Amino acid sequence: MATYLQLVQQTAEQSGTVPTIGDPATTAGATGRIKRICTWVSKAYEDIQLVSEDWRWLHADFTGSLTTSVQAYDAGALGITTRFRRWVPGPASDVVSTFSIYDPALGVSDETHLELVPWETFRKYYLFGEGQTKQGRPTKFSVAPDNRLYFHEIPDAGYTLRGVYYKSPQVLSSDTDIPEMPAAHHDLIVWRALMRLAIFDEAVDVLPAYERMYMNGLAMLKADQFPVVRLAGGFA
Repeated sequence: MATYLQLVQQTAEQSGTVPTIGDPATTAGATGRIKRICTWVSKAYEDIQLVSEDWRWLHADFTGSLTTSVQAYDAGALGITTRFRRWVPGPASDVVSTFSIYDPALGVSDETHLELVPWETFRKYYLFGEGQTKQGRPTKFSVAPDNRLYFHEIPDAGYTLRGVYYKSPQVLSSDTDIPEMPAAHHDLIVWRALMRLAIFDEAVDVLPAYERMYMNGLAMLKADQFPVVRLAGGFA
């Protein structure tokens, strides 16, 4: 496990900067080349987080409350106030979504999954005619282009909603900040930062080596984080 400061120190050392200007003792108030390295380490981690939306460490569970007679909800209305990027309702091929509701008066024994409906289909059938006013216990939901959640039927009570969302990238800014990505892969941030540094320095002789280390590390991170694809049936 490495802190932001330790990642900056490792990057500075690997780049050969330390013998020239010293090992940075803090990222606060950094100037010159050390400031650039601080920026590149932070940006390197952001780069990695944006590679895929399947990173498991960026998925978060939430619990929110639906409001009687209200059909559409943004993240804030469901209690998510920071680092929201998009909903994770589940694969389109999966019959059971990651979203569920229950009556809080009855508790989790009342919990049922909601059916995910593609937006265009939902808009066509449930934001038209009677679908715009029909109230009841929601059984279906959809995600609008503006990332709002829509429910059908329109809630007739204050149901509890549970689901999953994808967090926006974590920003490293203080010495003690620790990347949320698995600690075993923190060196990947250093290799990505060194790539940025080599590009800035026009160091074409070392860039390929940094790229190889980064791509090898990224492959290992994907193997660790991506869901396992299982094929139905067997081989003859």
